[in-house]
Amino acid sequence: MLDAVADVETATARSPDTRAAIQYLQASGAAAISVTGKGISVGMNMPDAFAIFWLPADKARSVASRARNQADGADVEMSISALYESASKYQCKLTSHRVAMERAAEAAQRLDAFMDSLRGTGVLREFTKTYKRRRLAAAERGEGFMSYANAERRLRLALIPLLVNGGKPAVGQSLFATIFDAHR
Repeated sequence: MLDAVADVETATARSPDTRAAIQYLQASGAAAISVTGKGISVGMNMPDAFAIFWLPADKARSVASRARNQADGADVEMSISALYESASKYQCKLTSHRVAMERAAEAAQRLDAFMDSLRGTGVLREFTKTYKRRRLAAAERGEGFMSYANAERRLRLALIPLLVNGGKPAVGQSLFATIFDAHR
């Protein structure tokens, strides 16, 4: 059961690829649960973690809480067993950190390719025009505005759920409005 210990090693390297994969996981609705010598917690508690698992974010707190109650004072292996049992009770699957990071890294590469395609189709040019218009409007009101790098990062993060959902946009709001209106 402690084969998950090796999964944590991939989490400790904070390369840009690792950050991109973690951002991808979080933006696609996943959350991490860590098993440490002190217990089970939501989030990536490194370097203390013996194992990290990913699951749907909306179930993470419930799964962790139930597992903590079951494994109160137990060793790491019993805590991991309790976590699996709790996830089963909430009808969700735990994905080891290593597997989740591999999948997310591949998805982040697909996102990069998609961003490149946006450059080629002129969508990114329209995004840049919208950014400049919003920045000028904010300056006229005497307000600050996010940097272009931050706006592009937000665009990338906003595209993740869109790509995960098969290209279906969020209901009721344009993608650009979601990015720029969140600045206010």
